[in-house]
Amino acid sequence: MKDDFIADQQKKIIEGKTTITGQITNVSKNFTVLDLLTTSSFAKQFIGSYRYDGYSNQDGTMINNVVTDSKSCTSLFYHLPSVSNHRRSEAKELGNTYQFYIWQSKK
Repeated sequence: MKDDFIADQQKKIIEGKTTITGQITNVSKNFTVLDLLTTSSFAKQFIGSYRYDGYSNQDGTMINNVVTDSKSCTSLFYHLPSVSNHRRSEAKELGNTYQFYIWQSKK
């Protein structure tokens, strides 16, 4: 909720600098291993990427925010050299996980 990337996207909605007035959708933020060391916010849990969607509410006073995080066999964990060979053989047994963070913020 306090990630600078999300704040920038919310600012675009407030200032009307979006393709569709009052909303911004399917905007991705990518994180790397370096971000674990340099990012102090909760967002660093999203090693890989997350998707942000923001929509103005009906009376235009609030922004409805949705962050979607998904993890799969192609997430960073599975690219680490020490586990990648071991995990590839188990990949078919593993599924995807999805997390949704939904909140409102004032415009």
